[in-house]
Amino acid sequence: MRGSKIVRRTGRPAGGSVRGTERLRGSFHPADEPPGRGVLDRRIGVGRELRRQHADAGTSPSAHALFARAYIIAKYYWPERALPLLEEASRLAQDEQNWDLEHLCRDGLGTVLKHLGRYNESIEEIQFSLALARKTLDPLAEAASLNNIANAEMAKGNFAGALDFMRESAKIDAEYPGWPLRLYRYYNRGILKLLTGDIDAAHADLLFALSEAIAIDLWPIAVCACGALAICAVRVDNVAELHQRRVQMERLAGTRLRALPERWTAEAAIAWDNTVFAGVTLSAGVTSNRIGR
Repeated sequence: MRGSKIVRRTGRPAGGSVRGTERLRGSFHPADEPPGRGVLDRRIGVGRELRRQHADAGTSPSAHALFARAYIIAKYYWPERALPLLEEASRLAQDEQNWDLEHLCRDGLGTVLKHLGRYNESIEEIQFSLALARKTLDPLAEAASLNNIANAEMAKGNFAGALDFMRESAKIDAEYPGWPLRLYRYYNRGILKLLTGDIDAAHADLLFALSEAIAIDLWPIAVCACGALAICAVRVDNVAELHQRRVQMERLAGTRLRALPERWTAEAAIAWDNTVFAGVTLSAGVTSNRIGR
């Protein structure tokens, strides 16, 4: 039975390994903790400088400035506070007929609403951005929106619907094999397969995402995929691979792990490896005591 050995070592059911993946149903929230202080200081400084320049000139921030500020707030602070900024940026972009920027704003609104658990509203906003991508004949923007809708459907628990949108996205990005962001689809599909119990399919997608991300130095996807592969290893009682993936993941991340917004797979991998290692050590100690008697 899958997971049975790890249950015996840790006293916890193998299903516990996906408590982290349950966060996927409710959120792809970027961060539970902020990145390093120096990184935050630089980002805060940029925001203050923008506000100072506009105040000195007696002007209002542009749509681009609002979008940039909303991005930082949503990613590292409070998603709720990003909503009015994105709504205003979207309105300004619409007035300027800047469809590319409005597409980004709508996608951003959808992502923030998904973080807040407002899944239907999230999907509605991203559907707007999908329409804009099609209006501007931008296939990669269309593929990105399809993947974002899939993520929202997956967070909502509609796995079948999410898979349909991933298939649509795959038809487009297959024409652009050099597009690095297509790896997010492989990673997300791997997570979906992990959630639905298709471990072999999950492993294949995540391994592809990992190897390709390493090849182009897209380290955030590499780290997340490596962590997810460790969770796959938990599901099939492969303790050796669990530890191997944990070591590989930490080597890939280096000192940047806490600066990675989407890191629940990494944290789950570390927690499982620590727990299993402690269980193995305890068992070895008990055995040694018995032999010594």
